[in-house]
Formats: sequence, structure tokens, C-alpha cells
Amino acid sequence: MTTLEGSRPAPSGIQLGSEVVTQSEFRLFKWLATFALATVLGGFGLLYQQTTDLRVEMRVLHGELLRELHTQIGGLREEMHTQIGGLREEMHKEHTEIRKEVGSVRERVIGLEANQRSEP
Repeated sequence: MTTLEGSRPAPSGIQLGSEVVTQSEFRLFKWLATFALATVLGGFGLLYQQTTDLRVEMRVLHGELLRELHTQIGGLREEMHTQIGGLREEMHKEHTEIRKEVGSVRERVIGLEANQRSEP
């Protein structure tokens, strides 16, 4: 029946060159519009899928980066503690040596003062 309707001659009052759309033209337009809509929706679906894949990949990379940073920061902390511990030991040794030197200077000063008092 649809082929008969599409092949029917135009009614007598309507000219084919006017703005009237024939049924076959309308069907073609509907088919093209459906195809265009399906293409656009498919494109959006593909874009959404790629965005989702990218988001998942970025989460994985973010997690790997955080683990790597924590590992490196942990290594730096250990290295700093080792260096600081070494510096503390050196400072303690120097502090002890300075105290010894100050003690020996005091003893010399006391000895000199005692010699000066006894020599009048």
C-alpha cells in the first residue's frame, strides 16, 4: 500500500513544483533524519566511552604516581634522618671537645691565678 501511495499522481489542485513534499520525499527525509540522529547519538556514546576510559586510566596513573611519591619521600626521609643523625653525633663530639678545652682553660686560669697570688 505504501508503494501505491508513493506512486500516486499528485491531486489535481497541487502542482509538483510547489512547496508540497511528496510522501517518498518525506520518507527519505525521515530516514536521513533517523540516520543523522543515530550517528550523533553514536558519536556521543563513543565520546562518553572514551572519556570514561580516560578517567579510569587517569585514576590508575594517579594511584601509581602517589605510590611512587610516597616511596621516594620515604627514601628521602630515611636519608635525611641518617644525615641528621650523623650531624648530631659530630656536633656532640665537638661539644664534648669544646667542654674539655674550656675545662683545661679554666684549670690553666686557676693555676695562673694561684701562681700570681703566691708570688707577691
